[in-house]
This record gives sequence, C-alpha cells and structure tokens, in this order.
Amino acid sequence: MWYLDRHGERGRIDPEQRRARVAAEYTRFRNEERRGGRQPLSVGGTEWVSLGPTNGAGRMTAVAAHPTSSGTVLAGAAGGGVWKTTDGGVTWTALTDGLNDLSVGAVSYAPSDPNVVYLGTGEASYAVDFIPGIGLLKSTDGGATWSVPETIIATRIYRISVHPTNPNELIIGTSRGALRSTNGGSTWTTVISPTAYGDVADIVRDATSPNNLYATTWCVAGGCQFSAARVLRSTDGGANWTDRSAGLPSATPADAFFERTAIAISPSSPSVLYAARSVKPASGSIVSHVYKSVDAGVTWSDLSSVSSRNSRYLADQSWYNNTLVVSPTDSNVVIAGGTTYLRSTDGGTNFTPVLSGNAHVDVHDLRYQGSTLWIANDGGIWTSTDDAFSATERNSGLVTRQYYALAIDPINRNRILAGSQDNGTSQRTDAGGT
Repeated sequence: MWYLDRHGERGRIDPEQRRARVAAEYTRFRNEERRGGRQPLSVGGTEWVSLGPTNGAGRMTAVAAHPTSSGTVLAGAAGGGVWKTTDGGVTWTALTDGLNDLSVGAVSYAPSDPNVVYLGTGEASYAVDFIPGIGLLKSTDGGATWSVPETIIATRIYRISVHPTNPNELIIGTSRGALRSTNGGSTWTTVISPTAYGDVADIVRDATSPNNLYATTWCVAGGCQFSAARVLRSTDGGANWTDRSAGLPSATPADAFFERTAIAISPSSPSVLYAARSVKPASGSIVSHVYKSVDAGVTWSDLSSVSSRNSRYLADQSWYNNTLVVSPTDSNVVIAGGTTYLRSTDGGTNFTPVLSGNAHVDVHDLRYQGSTLWIANDGGIWTSTDDAFSATERNSGLVTRQYYALAIDPINRNRILAGSQDNGTSQRTDAGGT
C-alpha cells in the first residue's frame, strides 16, 4: 500500500506517473553528482546507505555480455536495476541507483558500439508482484548515465535485439507486441501486432545473416487471432514476419497462460533452432516440451527426451521461468532453463538434468560469452565453463535480494531478520555489517 501511495493512482501503479517521477528524481541525482554533493535516492533530502546483504543476491532477469571485453557483463534484476562486472563476476558495480525502484526485463549492448546500451524496464510476464516499467532507457557511455524516455512504449519488455553492425537499429519484444526502431529508439514501428499475436516473449537473430530473426508470441489476454503461441520469422530485419509454426501444438485459450515460448538459435549452424514451452492436457499434469527445427523453422519436431523423461523441468511455471541457449560452437549442445536445468549434447536425442544443488532454481536468462555460460536465476548470477555441467556462484556484492518483510530487534539494534523471495530468511548479526 505504501508503494501504491507513492507510485500509484487509485490503487494501481500508473506507468506515466512513475516515468515522470523517475525522470525528475534522476535529474536531481545527476545534478547532485556533478556538484560532488550527497546523492539523494528514493526520498528527496534523505541519504540512504545499503546494508546488503552482500553475500547473496536475489532474482536476476537478464544478462548482456560485452561483445569484445571478456569478463565484462551487465546483469539486470527484477527490482534492483542494472549491475556491471569487469572481472567475470568477482565484483559488481550498480549502474542505476539514481533510478528509483527500477525493474529490469531486458538489457543489451549494441554489438558494434558497446558504449550504447539499451535497458528494457518492467519485469516481463504476469505475476502479481512484478513491477511494471517505464519503457526503454538508453545509455551512450556504457551504462554510466541514462536517458529516460519521453513516452512509455511498453510497461513489460521481454527481449532486445540490436543489429550487429548498426547500433541504432533494434527490435524489442514487449507486452505490446514487437516494436522496431531504426534511429536508436527515437521513434518506433509496431511490426508484430499485439491484437493479432499478443505479447512477444522472445527474439533471436542469425548473427551470420542479421536480417533473419525469429520471434515467439504469447496471447495471454483475449482478442487475439491465434489461440496458441506461434513462432514467426523475418528475413528483412524485422519489418515483416511470417508464420513458422508447423509442427508446434495448437491449444485452446484456456491453455494460453502456460504457452510462453523460449527460442534459441545455433550460432554455428543457424538453420538449427530449439523452442521450449508447456502443454496443458485435458487432464493430468502440465507437460514440458522442447521442439527442434533443422530447416530454419519450416518444420518442428517434438523431442520426446523432454516430454517423456523430463516432463516437469518447467513445472507449472513456463509463464515465469523459461529460457534456452545453444553452444556457440556446437549446435548439438543445448541448455534448457526452467524451474530446473536440462542439458543435451546430442542435439536433443537425450536430455539430462544438470546443476541440481549447484545453482539456484527458476532460470530467467542463459547467455554465452565465449565458452563461459552466464546464468540468471532467482538466486542471482552463476557462471559455467563446461556447458552447465557445473557452475560457480557470482553473487558477492550483488545487492539485489528481494524482501517480503523485515523486523529490527528492539534490543539488539544491529540484528535484522528478513524473509526474502525464494531465498529463505536472512539474519544480520549483532555485530552489524552487510
């Protein structure tokens, strides 16, 4: 209720009101920073100091790997903004503390000019506790400072794909369909209609032929022409799209909530694609599926190694945690992230559960930087150098844990107890610290 009082209107969060307040507060923040004074954060005139925890992160939604500098990565949090590491996740620096209550849905470097960074605000999907965003922000200095948009193009942004040779050409998947810009986000064209297709939940691009893109659609709300999720393909940089869903299941509108579809393209063999989603049968449990195409999406086949033997890796949460990635050097190596993790090294003939007990569950993004796989999940960031056979936690100093409630001990004032989203209960000791 306090949050709605501050950011909302008549019991709901108003995106335009939030955008205006973020812009005004960020201007004050930058002015104070230039003057060398104290930096006001959420509440004007009050200085806030982070107590951590610095030894464990919270829900991370997006990863963007620097195109040329190994170990330099951006990571987006569900409620903690964008963070940057330059040493492979050993240390982290917050880039958006001047932007209040920033929720990240997607973040991306421009491959040809990594000084240009695009930030899609608003955690994508439809959980009641997701924070809506204020559109697309842009940085031209690697994330050090940001331009707040004049208008909100969408309050939920799932994915950003920037052309590999033109930093001003990009396409984004949002809760308002797919939008395309050729001038760095100054103006936008709707290229996948939200009325016809609903949300655009994922986008991948062929790095060798960048005008070839694939998108997945997800019609959660009513009024769409298609009752089932679709895969679409563009061969002209995203201006026009055609259906590439032959072999994918059809469904009734009652199943739509579970139809959010992840898609991945093989960098080494771009005619090979994988797609993941759930199917809700007439009776029984929801079944996880991974589909494969070897002809650039013309046809798809259902991989029984998932639907028969690993049918619960998405659990009932494909609408929430669903992502795929293919090894940059081998089209047969694919990692599927859902509630848990699966890996195939033979093109999907066999999938094996991996990372059980070695990385947090509920996976939101998987990205390769060279041979290093970066993993964003409900517990923070992990890296793997063996295609997800094992993983290393990279959460030291990444202060993004989300708390539902907290209490301060009235006698031992340093002692704080707090209950977090999917990360248990934390206690700050009587000695204080982070």
